[in-house]
Amino acid sequence: MSNAQGQNQGQSGFQGFMVPPLPPVRMSAEQASQQVTAGLRYVLNQHQDGRIGADAAKQAMSRYLISYFTSFNICHDPQAVLQAWYGRIDEHERCLTSTAHEGHQRQEFAGTTECQGGQNSGVTGRISIQNLLDGPEPTCQSRPPGMPPNAPIGGVGTQGDVRGSAFNPQAHVPSEGSDSDEDSTSEGRQRKKKSKQDESLFEWAAEAFIQESILSPRHRKVLELADNYSADIDASIKSLERAGNIPVLPKKIWKSVLRDEFIDLGEVLAQVSSLHSVPAIQNIPNNLAEAFEFTTIAKPAPTKAITDQVTWRRAWQSAARAITFAFPF
Repeated sequence: MSNAQGQNQGQSGFQGFMVPPLPPVRMSAEQASQQVTAGLRYVLNQHQDGRIGADAAKQAMSRYLISYFTSFNICHDPQAVLQAWYGRIDEHERCLTSTAHEGHQRQEFAGTTECQGGQNSGVTGRISIQNLLDGPEPTCQSRPPGMPPNAPIGGVGTQGDVRGSAFNPQAHVPSEGSDSDEDSTSEGRQRKKKSKQDESLFEWAAEAFIQESILSPRHRKVLELADNYSADIDASIKSLERAGNIPVLPKKIWKSVLRDEFIDLGEVLAQVSSLHSVPAIQNIPNNLAEAFEFTTIAKPAPTKAITDQVTWRRAWQSAARAITFAFPF
């Protein structure tokens, strides 16, 4: 159960940008068409910026347009409209492939020229955005990290070479064969690339994209608040403890509330029952323990079974007060 959002919240794999909403049904056909066109163009721009993949962009466009046709009872084939947008996506993919291939070929040619001692400063070539992020491929004249500018390049090293001790604090004293081992290790680290997860390839990503596009402004505000609370949950709890008139719940339950996660009403009922138990309050040995018992940092009580409407209502009302305190809508 999602506490503040219910079942309308989609867990989107398209992070970092807001999903364009569908036009309201009361909007005129012309205005709705303009808004949907802008929404499709927005998805295309996100793909061209590298935020989502080609397949995910096509799926999002398809379901977005079909949802629009269904809501406005438009009796046309959406595929005829989508083909033009698909063409833009395919064209962009071809450009990326061609640019990356051309840049790779020119980099190989430039590296071969340097290995032969030639000069070819005029060859620049075009490279993709990913090439710029990854950096140039290592060549035979590449200088390992930590080597001074006047040090020899390659596997040649002597006992007098101080690059290990002067520029690498963890390096051992150079010995015969150690330079070549260090060079090979450095090149291995440069070539090793960490694979990056593409969240747009999740099977549920396109469906979540559509679900998020039809959320109401209140649901979008809940998403925004939950993300802000979760960014630093400990800081959020500290700020909450300094606030006045907050519902009395332990930290564990408050963290679930602020993250908009599942809440165990059995734990809430146990906490409420312990706080309203007269013998438990009378048995508190001193004022300091009594004050500690009623703060949000009190130790969570064990789970207590909900057996009837009275206990369920007591637990739910306590949880609802905490939810509406964090999400006042």
